[in-house]
Amino acid sequence: MFILVSFYIFIFLIFWSFREYKKYGISLTFMTLMWSIVIYVLAPLALFNSYYEVASPRFLRNNYDISSLLPLFVIIIFFISMFFGSIFFDRVGFKLKLETSNELIRKTVLILFAIGGISLFFFIYTYGGLDYVLSNMSKIRSGTDDNKNYLAAFVSSFSKYINLSFFIIFSLILIKKNLSRFDYFLLFLCTLATLFSLYLSAGREAGIAFLISILVIYLAVYKKIPVLTVFVFSLFSFMYILFGKTFLFALNNENFDKGEFIENNFLSTIGDSYNIIVSEFSHQYLSLVNFMQYDYDFRFFGDYAYWLFKPFKLLGFNIPDSISYYNTFIIHGVWDSEIPPGGIAFGYIQFGIVGVIIHGFILGCFFKFFDVIFDPKNQNNPILLGFYAVLVTSFTYMLSNSDPALFLQNRIPNILFLLALLFVFNAKLVKK
Repeated sequence: MFILVSFYIFIFLIFWSFREYKKYGISLTFMTLMWSIVIYVLAPLALFNSYYEVASPRFLRNNYDISSLLPLFVIIIFFISMFFGSIFFDRVGFKLKLETSNELIRKTVLILFAIGGISLFFFIYTYGGLDYVLSNMSKIRSGTDDNKNYLAAFVSSFSKYINLSFFIIFSLILIKKNLSRFDYFLLFLCTLATLFSLYLSAGREAGIAFLISILVIYLAVYKKIPVLTVFVFSLFSFMYILFGKTFLFALNNENFDKGEFIENNFLSTIGDSYNIIVSEFSHQYLSLVNFMQYDYDFRFFGDYAYWLFKPFKLLGFNIPDSISYYNTFIIHGVWDSEIPPGGIAFGYIQFGIVGVIIHGFILGCFFKFFDVIFDPKNQNNPILLGFYAVLVTSFTYMLSNSDPALFLQNRIPNILFLLALLFVFNAKLVKK
């Protein structure tokens, strides 16, 4: 019965994703649905079949009834509510319009590139130089490095503007004609800087997000993606998820025995690839099971607003931490933000089924809002298309982790650029 109900959820999400793809291409809602299939269909099935091979080690200290159907019915309720939220905003007849020239686009790319480059340089300098950063990339990324610097971590978030500069100039190259040699030089420069920035991020997620954003732009311009491109992208993503950490470790460790790894671990990793991949996304479903199985107090939608009052902590006020801290503590016994709950568990701990319905509807509106106003299939402005390509991979966080406080905290550069579009570039909402 568990497998049958999961199959029904899968079919619903597949049909919905086809509907989104047909209308908007690789949109924010479409990518959210793709992640939903992994998180709320494939991961539960893997947990049901082989719990101890798939479950995050943080959850093994507790006992969970993985075979229960109740969480699956909550998942169904959530996605039905999210569907209605998406339908509600799909009727909005407005989109963003921005008047730009090639000269303004080039200036925007250069300014973003400069801001991103300066922030990346500051990050490297503050951490003691490039050699130190290269030797400790994984520790810096995970927050376990002894040389912690919160200011550098914050400033380095603006290095994402290097990526944005690449996506804008890449969009310009695909959309416009009669380009100058300088445009191609900018593309070359931004490509090198972006690859270097991705390498320093020491994470697989950033690399895959970069490729997805390229596909978003390509599909928006040419209206189709070659089958060979999709195959190569899928194969690369598959291998990168499995061996990305090993690859990055090998690049910075002279003692790494590549021959021994290939002989002893390569084939076994490929054979267990399904469990390895879905184990990265098991915490969202297990968080929901944990909230439903044990009697925790509801948070009564406070997590929608707690982030607003964070500055008052400096004045001595007792402001609750975000939901990720609470979730990590009740699961792992550590007060940290290591385990975000995911969209459905977030809604449930707010106010049970009512919270699930409300949060599902809000997320449906949230994702579709950006799809509608950026209108990717009819978008011919390189700045808007390049920025939208970033949002497609960045804003899916609101489903996969669904912590509003951490979402805003980690996406300040995106939010500032969105405000710049409205108040500096004077982008306007116009009727379609």
